[in-house]
Amino acid sequence: MYLGNTFQTYYYGHHYEWDRFAREQHREHPYCQLAVDFCEKWDQASFDDGYVSEPLEVFEPIVRRVFARPAYGRSESHAQ
Repeated sequence: MYLGNTFQTYYYGHHYEWDRFAREQHREHPYCQLAVDFCEKWDQASFDDGYVSEPLEVFEPIVRRVFARPAYGRSESHAQ
């Protein structure tokens, strides 16, 4: 079962009058704190509209290199 939205809602739910603390219903689950920590450190931070990101053109050569490789890119030294 995917509960990511329940944990993410803590950061934006108040804008929609949703329950920010819905994640607390899972507090007794052994992985609850792990999900809380992940959302705090990584997930919610990735939606920072103040973050200055690189333009897409920066990533074009990287993407081209990846897709220029043979499928599954096994070299002769790794052949089985």
